[in-house]
Amino acid sequence: LVMADNPFSLLFEPLEHGERESDNTSSNPALESLVKSLSPLLDDVDIETKEIYLSDGERTIDKSIHYDDNGVPVASPLSTLDSVLTWQQGHDDMSVPCVPLCPRIPNPFSEPNVIICHDMMGGYTKDRFIQGYTGIDEYYFYHWQHISAFIYFSHNLVTIPPVGWTNAAHRHGVLSMGTLITEWQDGAKIWSTLLHNESMLQIFAQQLIAIAEYYRFDGWLIN
Repeated sequence: LVMADNPFSLLFEPLEHGERESDNTSSNPALESLVKSLSPLLDDVDIETKEIYLSDGERTIDKSIHYDDNGVPVASPLSTLDSVLTWQQGHDDMSVPCVPLCPRIPNPFSEPNVIICHDMMGGYTKDRFIQGYTGIDEYYFYHWQHISAFIYFSHNLVTIPPVGWTNAAHRHGVLSMGTLITEWQDGAKIWSTLLHNESMLQIFAQQLIAIAEYYRFDGWLIN
């Protein structure tokens, strides 16, 4: 039997707002230097950026992006190339899943696999609330025993699965996947920028690996 649980109901020890941010935040001088040197290229990517801001010529992480207007912690994507290149871990501990990938018998990866792609109204609906949601009008998925991988999808550059989905998937032995997507003219500009500089492309790939490791999901759909 597989529990048909609510992936948005979480048990955790509450943290004060920003309690552990200063302990885990570390700078990456090499990455900061690279981003600064490539800033003219990044300025050509005509996409509204909400994840970072510029202050006195220095690029700074905006820690407020992980909270809504009411101060409630929420899951959020990375919508711009700039926000991926400057991403650093340690600003949103509550977004890190706590359930490891459980083994399944029989091994679901020893036979043809079924993957489900969660494409629900653009993503990050009520499931964005990290501390859970009490309503009953949100989408649930009950048939974990029939799939081997779960993809969380949105139309943002980098989609990070909300913590509830990764916890639920891992509890049932299912891989949790994020999404990398580029679309239309903005997407073409992103790849033009990335492919212009091999070092920048390598940093971008390393950031995708670091993001998946930090949020403990299992890979990427590349769309």
